[in-house]
Amino acid sequence: MRKFSAAIWGTVSGLLLVVAGCTSLFGVKYGPPPPVVKYGPPPPQPKVVAAAHDARKTLKKGDSVHLTATTDMATMMRIRVSIPGQPLIDLYNDGTHGDKVPGDTVQEVDYQISGANTKVTEARVTASAENGSSAVAKDTISIDP
Repeated sequence: MRKFSAAIWGTVSGLLLVVAGCTSLFGVKYGPPPPVVKYGPPPPQPKVVAAAHDARKTLKKGDSVHLTATTDMATMMRIRVSIPGQPLIDLYNDGTHGDKVPGDTVQEVDYQISGANTKVTEARVTASAENGSSAVAKDTISIDP
């Protein structure tokens, strides 16, 4: 029995050596591995560089305000504006919703103030992008429900 198992092992290991040296097994061609793809640096990400609004008085429910965010490059990236007491506000860069020029570096919206629960005095408008960049408007905004 010992001689028989040694003979089988010798045949199996010889077969493994033959298979290891093959470039084709069962019709499947084996060759060198594919080349490694080298990627360059990631493309630059747009940054929000400014936020602004045109409110020059204390706003009340129903008043309209024009909100803008400026980026350092043209982008369709989602940018939202936050005003305390209001829901998050999407800005647009497609020539609609108060955006003047589609596809430029300025995203805009004409927003109508909704009912606020509390009085907002001298709050800052913040524009934030989905990539984490943000800017704060230098002028404050006030809302009196």
